Amino acid sequence: MQPPSVPECYEYFLIRVAPDPVRNEAVNIGVALIHPNGGYAGVRFVSDYRRIHCLFPQFNLSDLDGLDREVEALLANTCEDPSAPLNRNYFLSLARETFANGLQFTGPKPVLTADPEQELQTLYERFAEPYRDASGRQQANGRKALVQHLQNVFTEHGLSPYLRRNARVSEWGLHHDPFRFDFATTMGRLTAVQAVMLGGTTAPVKELSFTTARLRQAGMAVNVRAVVEEAAPESALAAFHQELLTEAEIEVFALSRSAQLAEQLRASLRAQ
Repeated sequence: MQPPSVPECYEYFLIRVAPDPVRNEAVNIGVALIHPNGGYAGVRFVSDYRRIHCLFPQFNLSDLDGLDREVEALLANTCEDPSAPLNRNYFLSLARETFANGLQFTGPKPVLTADPEQELQTLYERFAEPYRDASGRQQANGRKALVQHLQNVFTEHGLSPYLRRNARVSEWGLHHDPFRFDFATTMGRLTAVQAVMLGGTTAPVKELSFTTARLRQAGMAVNVRAVVEEAAPESALAAFHQELLTEAEIEVFALSRSAQLAEQLRASLRAQ
């Protein structure tokens, strides 16, 4: 048995949007956790923007597409070379001084933890996650609901011990790439599952397709499955998203086939 990890001091920041400089009302949209001496940097953003839209209907929600991954990459850059691109300290200073009326970062607060990934999840649930209803269940919809459904199905099929959540592609040769798969296993070839909203914002679909292609170009044998809503919207945009996934050789599963997907994963694991 390995000895337990020793708790270390980390710092967390709340990430908010406050687009109206007069009212100065803000909504928490995420949380960031960093190790002050470098190394770990994690960011979690909400996937449900309804509260932002209700309070700030004039706010352009597309501005948030991919922002969590951009922020995480900047926070992970601890290089102090003045000729280098944006580093952590410069970005945080710039965010607090320049983005005050749009994107806001609170001042750093310390937290002691031996498991930064779990601590990031705890902080997210405490400060940013959408409120729960009277029964205690989270009011989830959209992509977040798809991920939760997949988690439940994979747990029921005994796959949880073999699947990693929020798996970083940087661990498979794409250094400094902040993209994460919702679920992944590297038993045998890399197999990943990603929840996708067809007909929603295009950036996540493009990023999934592009990242899959980059992994293959790097010589990684990768099999990616995309899980979409039960009834994907029939629109030109949804068709375009489907086309992107097909070109990237990403197999698409409707939510109703998630149990079938789980059985396929079990069979492939048994074959290893």
